[in-house]
Amino acid sequence: MQTLGRNFNLRGAHCIMQGETVGDIGVSKTISIAANGPLQTFGPAINWNVKTTSYDLWARAMTLPTRPTQINLSDFLGSWHVERHIRHANGTEAQFKGTATWTPNDTGAVYVEKGQLSMAKGASFHAERQYVWDHKLNVFFDDGRFFHSVPLLGEQFTHDCDPDTYRVGYDFDEWPVFRVVWHVVGPRKDYVSDTSYSR
Repeated sequence: MQTLGRNFNLRGAHCIMQGETVGDIGVSKTISIAANGPLQTFGPAINWNVKTTSYDLWARAMTLPTRPTQINLSDFLGSWHVERHIRHANGTEAQFKGTATWTPNDTGAVYVEKGQLSMAKGASFHAERQYVWDHKLNVFFDDGRFFHSVPLLGEQFTHDCDPDTYRVGYDFDEWPVFRVVWHVVGPRKDYVSDTSYSR
């Protein structure tokens, strides 16, 4: 194994590639690019062949998602595509496809979700729900009751609604695509709701 470092310029951008190689395959690498601004680092990123051209590396690095170090309410504002997969413990499933919109108001933003919910046996109907978010990323039902706080950095939040327990995790690793996964357990409930948001 050897340490690999490569500097190159491409169309005025100063690029730095660092990592390790095993044979001809690069692993555990980062690619940094400075183009008319501060150096931006992408990685851990992609596997590359040592013979890959500088242009290929640059083009592939520019398409990599970057995990944000901080999330603010303003990052959510606007419209998102939503896809949700609901899996019940008894084996039944449902799918939701629609849109979610964060619209700013005096205290934060109103979240409105609209779309089509398709059940396992073919039934399909319109579904809609609404929440209120504040600037600290606390989420409330539209009647003002507290629901949950958005957990960051891989943490989870638990909401107890006797006799049911709602546990949620937010995954921002592929921002601006992100996932919200709920696991709901109770006397009459046991399901996982996995939702993907994308622009």
